[in-house]
Amino acid sequence: MLRAMPGFSRPNGFSLNKLLIYIILFLLAFLAIIPFLLMSSISLQENVIRGQFPIDLIPDPLVWENYSRILTYTEIIQWFYNSMIVAVLGSALAVFNASLAGYVFARMQFPGREVLFWSFVAMLMIPIQVTLIPLYFFLGKFSWLNSYQALLLPGVTSAFGTFLIRQYILTVPTEYDDAARIDGCSELGIYWRVIMPLIKPVIATLAALQFINYWNSFLYPLIVTTKKKMYTLPVGLAILQDTVKFTELMAATTIAFIPSFLVFLFFQRYFVSGLTMSGLKG
Repeated sequence: MLRAMPGFSRPNGFSLNKLLIYIILFLLAFLAIIPFLLMSSISLQENVIRGQFPIDLIPDPLVWENYSRILTYTEIIQWFYNSMIVAVLGSALAVFNASLAGYVFARMQFPGREVLFWSFVAMLMIPIQVTLIPLYFFLGKFSWLNSYQALLLPGVTSAFGTFLIRQYILTVPTEYDDAARIDGCSELGIYWRVIMPLIKPVIATLAALQFINYWNSFLYPLIVTTKKKMYTLPVGLAILQDTVKFTELMAATTIAFIPSFLVFLFFQRYFVSGLTMSGLKG
């Protein structure tokens, strides 16, 4: 009999090493998904308190009233609307700005381009906490506190997005640009008609990352909003902790989790190609 040795493969392609890798990945995936399963389970139960252990993973019976109460007696619908407006518009503006700046840094030649680009990228090293107070006073000068402008504008310029898209555009052959110029296409036309269709994977990747970043942002919206009607979901959920039951809070958290999960699920096939190709050429 053949002994099971490391790296040994049967004729049908079965590998003990692959089986071990699959088992480890399955266990890691299961550990990662447990918090979300517990959150969803608690949201469908009636008498669960904070710190209770163990918790029934399968609710019996299903208590849908937690969702109806949280939707009826709190402002979560308004907070959901605020988060959606900020995440969708903010992501669209951030992607547009990053793609345009990435194209300029990747394709156009002008004095000081490299210095300007790496100075721009250096902004990634500045913690957001350092900019909160200046941003607060700046927005206050324009009377933009408690407004969508305050929630949107500071995030529409993405140094990370510009770097990501610039690196990806560098992998696109310049022959496409030359052919478009021969046909009489302007620089703006090359950007919109040639480059943008070719960089769809990195655009989708950045859009998903920006959406999730906007959707989950807590500290900045907490600083620039003081009125309940302008809260985003993370801020609203924080103030609900002391005013609703634990099961109702888990229902609200489940509602807040669904959009970011759907966005990730829809765009996840672009993540690997978008992040990998953007690092091939410096």
